[in-house]
Amino acid sequence: GRFGERNLPSPQLLGLLASGCAAGVAAGFNAPLAGCFFAVELIKPTQSEQSGSLVSRLLAAACAATVVQIGLGPNPAVKDVDFSDFRSSPLAYLELPLFAVLGGVCGICSRVFSFAQESSNKLFKRISAAGLRRELHPLIASFVVAAVAAIGGSLPELLYRGFANVDDILGQAAVFPAEELLMLLLGKIFLTGLSTASGLVGGVFAPSLFIGASAGALYGQGLGAAVA
Repeated sequence: GRFGERNLPSPQLLGLLASGCAAGVAAGFNAPLAGCFFAVELIKPTQSEQSGSLVSRLLAAACAATVVQIGLGPNPAVKDVDFSDFRSSPLAYLELPLFAVLGGVCGICSRVFSFAQESSNKLFKRISAAGLRRELHPLIASFVVAAVAAIGGSLPELLYRGFANVDDILGQAAVFPAEELLMLLLGKIFLTGLSTASGLVGGVFAPSLFIGASAGALYGQGLGAAVA
């Protein structure tokens, strides 16, 4: 996008940026469709170039995922987790309403995350108004993250370790203590909102996977307790 900044119109630059976002997420997380949807949500196509831009984002995501799978193999991002196949039994489709409720639970978590991010943005605006330079905001967030990691030493999953921490949650979803799951869920929401608002380099895609895994594990334990 920067290379052709002076020669390309703004809609095409946005399309290139969105295609790069889609390719990056697809390659990094082995999730081409998620990469495409992420790019559409991040940079919405204009009315004039909507169809062409969507196709370019989808192609970029598909090509990136293909290259990664050729080079590294078609391994799933989440390992050591036995996902039940709905085709194994016709009765399995009766669980679909439970997954619909889980979608509502994830929607509530998303709203809480948005609230945490908005509150963090307001906090850093007040800090800027108090005279602290914008460049120092990431240091504040880094200190808070380090303090939480040091105090909550029994919760190492709060720190990013690739998909390993998501694997830990999903692989032990039935036996992971519910109190720790709740602490991980709320802690990740708070720390991610604070970090993104401060300007720390990172994103929300991987934390969203962790938040979803924690919420899903809590939901599954709740269902297990209800039918026990």
